[in-house]
Amino acid sequence: MRKAFTLIELLVVIAITALLMSVLMPALHRAREQGKRIACQSNLKQMSLAWIMYAQENDGKIMKGTPGTAPGNCWGDAGSNTGGTEQTRQAALMTGAVWPYCANLNLYKCPTGRRGEVLTYSIPDSMNGTRQDTPSSNRNGSTTLFITRLDQMHSPPPSERLVFIGEGFTSTGCFSVYYARSEWWDDAPIRHGDGTNLGFADGHAGYHKWMATETVTYFRPRADSRVSGSKFAPTTLEGKQDLYDFQKLAWGKVGWTLQ
Repeated sequence: MRKAFTLIELLVVIAITALLMSVLMPALHRAREQGKRIACQSNLKQMSLAWIMYAQENDGKIMKGTPGTAPGNCWGDAGSNTGGTEQTRQAALMTGAVWPYCANLNLYKCPTGRRGEVLTYSIPDSMNGTRQDTPSSNRNGSTTLFITRLDQMHSPPPSERLVFIGEGFTSTGCFSVYYARSEWWDDAPIRHGDGTNLGFADGHAGYHKWMATETVTYFRPRADSRVSGSKFAPTTLEGKQDLYDFQKLAWGKVGWTLQ
């Protein structure tokens, strides 16, 4: 008599295989995401070091955070996601101030970026970006908040000052965040889980995790659909803390009291 698997035995094997896949797939997904997060941090670290090198070779003056064709603009004119082909945006990126120090197109795009995107990182307004000269935005008497030179960062030190943000999609300009309002301007970036990668003025990069459920649940759907600029005001203490901490990384201090 020929030996063969019975139907019951085949069903048991299939059930065990399905069970193992259900256990292994989340672990594989986490490992893959961890790899993307590490690659993204590496991109930001190299760009942060390039940002410092530019300033060192230009008498301490930092590059401009806004996109555009003027000399010293970080991204050249590649910051626009509304016109031109992928190739023209790449060509524009090569004219940016950071390109001579970071001449690899792959470094400008997070591994989670979509096809056709060339730039998924941005610079906050505070780092020689778009000037928001209103009392409700970033002015605080004689205190230097809008940074144009390396030597303007004292307290907090450069290791605690934000330069590059893993925004997650090609930005149309700088990343805007209020100084004196308890609300978001652009959206809190939700990348690589419940946070995003950041590059700092001393050349290091790291992962910044949002602590509030409110922050993640409000901004994650918007991040997936590639929209920004919500002017969202957190209502929970944890949500306000997320905003406060991010504003301090951007401006060095915050123009409202957390309570």
